[in-house]
Parts: sequence; C-alpha cells; structure tokens
Amino acid sequence: MKKLIKNMLNEGWPEEPDVEIGPDGEEYEKYHRMFPDKFYLKMFKMIDRDPEFFMSEILRNLGFESEEEYDILHHYFVNYSDRKDYYVDFTIDPDDIASFFSDRDYGLEEIVKGLLEGDWDYHEWYNESFQFDDYMLDYIDEKSWGDIAKILKVDNISDAEELMSGDIGNKHLEDKYELMENTIEDVQGIIASSITEAQADADISYLHDDIMDEVNDWFKHGSFNTKQGEFVGKVELGDVMTEPHGLPQLESDLVDGYPTFDGVVQDILHEELNDWGYKDEYIFTGDEKPYINTDRHFRYGGAGTLDNQHFNDMFRDRLSWVYSD
Repeated sequence: MKKLIKNMLNEGWPEEPDVEIGPDGEEYEKYHRMFPDKFYLKMFKMIDRDPEFFMSEILRNLGFESEEEYDILHHYFVNYSDRKDYYVDFTIDPDDIASFFSDRDYGLEEIVKGLLEGDWDYHEWYNESFQFDDYMLDYIDEKSWGDIAKILKVDNISDAEELMSGDIGNKHLEDKYELMENTIEDVQGIIASSITEAQADADISYLHDDIMDEVNDWFKHGSFNTKQGEFVGKVELGDVMTEPHGLPQLESDLVDGYPTFDGVVQDILHEELNDWGYKDEYIFTGDEKPYINTDRHFRYGGAGTLDNQHFNDMFRDRLSWVYSD
C-alpha cells in the first residue's frame, strides 16, 4: 500500500490552490490542496467504489495525519463533480419524534407517542353522549329509515320521519305517536349515541391524519413506517456532508479515529435532535417546531367530517341489538 501511495503521489503536481477575492481586491488562498490532482482522482474513485470500505480499510493504511485524511474527504465532497450518490439509512423513534410536539394544555406529546407506538385510547371522547337533536335525522339513510319504520310499526318512511321528529302534521299519526312515544325516545337515544361515536371516530381520525402529515412533512428524507414503529429514512451522504455542520463533524471524528460514514450521519442526526433550536439550518428536521392546531382538535370539537356510512352501520347494529326479533 505504501509503495502504491508513493507512486501515486509522484504522478502530477498540485493544481493551483483555490482562491477568492478579498475585500481589498487581492487574491487569497481559499483552501490549499495537499496532493497532486491524479492522486485525488484515484482516491475519489476508490471512495466511489465503496465509501465504507475506504474509511475502514484504505484511509487508515495511508499513513497520513488526520488533517491530510480530512483534506482528501473534503475535496471529495466539495470539489469532485463526478461523485457517485451514496445513501445512508437512519431511523427516528417515537420518543424523539413526540418530544417536538409538546404543549401546555392537551398532553399532545403523549398523544403523538401513543399514536406512533400503536397504543392510544381516548375513552373520554366517547363518554358524554350528545343530546338528540332534529339535525341528526339528516344523517339517516333510506335503509336505516326502513328499520325505524318497522320498529314504529308504520307502513312508510315518511310516517317514520314525522314520528321521529315529533312534528306531527297528520291526524292519523297522533294516536300512534302517543302509543309509541317511549319507543321513539329510545330510538332517538340510539341515534344520539351513534352520532356521538361516529363524530368521535371522525375527530380522532382527523387528529391522527394531521399528526402523521406533520411528522412526515417536518422530518425529512423519509416517512413514518407503522410496521416498524419508527421514522425510516435514507439520506444521500453528500447532502449531509455539504451542510454547515456535516464536514466539521467528519473532521472532528477523524481526530479520534476512523469513523464509518454511517456513524458520522448518525452523530449528526442525534446532535440535531438533541440540540434542536440552537442552529440556523437542519438536515433532518424543519427549522420551526411542528404545528398541530390544538384549538381546532380539542377546544371546539367536531373537527372531523362524520362518515355517514359509518354512522348508519353503527346505528343499525345498535337497533338490532335492542329490537332483535
């Protein structure tokens, strides 16, 4: 290896150093190249073939100082236009994700954590049933009206609708209403409880969709995998290294040894998660905290759009439990 390196270093001479024009109009060396161009190119092609193998087996055997090792990697990521894409996998667990959703009033962090872990329960959303109101009758479909008509022992849906509303306009239904008043109130109660549950289901579904959308928008380079129970991502190595704290992290790690690129990416990820809010730019997250409209979801209620089919299926099931033949 040492003989190969010696031969490579003898091939060609360093290119003129990168320069930039200073405020005084003079040229200043921007970043000095330590090796001949051909040497860089051969190193770059070795990295392209297998970046992790280069770090673990080749770089450590070059016999260079950490500054020289970093010089090679710096130019590979910054100046090598033919660099091949190399992707590094990463994951973020529900605890780390949920910590960014903290709020003062609604326990949103625990809600997010429970959702992502598949362990959530909102009993209180179902505990207090709505009182029956005439508007609920608008959600009842024809099939459900048919079942109500049978229970009220009337021949048509129009009569069933009139009896359920209590607005009796036909004389022939006045006696029927008095006779069936208790049954009508019971059916109204079933309508109200079914509406309550269907609306709660809709609200919860909407909240969950909102949370998942925000998780997948705010965390970058991947999406939450419900089967794995974690955010799963894949980031291109150059995108990480060319960010403001990418190469500095690599340089720091090289002082202590020969890190894997995977390890460097994980270090940067964990630093971002742990020190979020103290940097101007982020690779793996947004630069403002994720936002869930808690007023819409918790204070006012009814945020979700009620699924009419779901309500009617639930309503008919409950009718059958009470009025089975």
